[in-house]
Amino acid sequence: MNNKNEHILYQAIADYGKYTDNQNKVLCALIDNAVDNLVYVSVAKLHKQTGVIRSTIYATLNVLQIDGIIEKDQNNKGLFKIAQDKIDFIVKSYQKTKKE
Repeated sequence: MNNKNEHILYQAIADYGKYTDNQNKVLCALIDNAVDNLVYVSVAKLHKQTGVIRSTIYATLNVLQIDGIIEKDQNNKGLFKIAQDKIDFIVKSYQKTKKE
């Protein structure tokens, strides 16, 4: 992903309005660490990257799972799949509001 696309993605997540600033930071960190929409990252690493406290990270992971943004792999602890269709929806919604 190039810098322009990253900027649009991060801005779209921030403008989405559904998540707190800390939740946005965790979601962006998950996306940053993803390879082919799969991310294997520890809470400790997310804490180090974002500065968000661990209890908030755990709560955010739960919220993102409930919302269908990420899906926890039942066979591999710490592995999450990012729902690209949900991310695309957030970005398209952002782009649509910017055109209006």
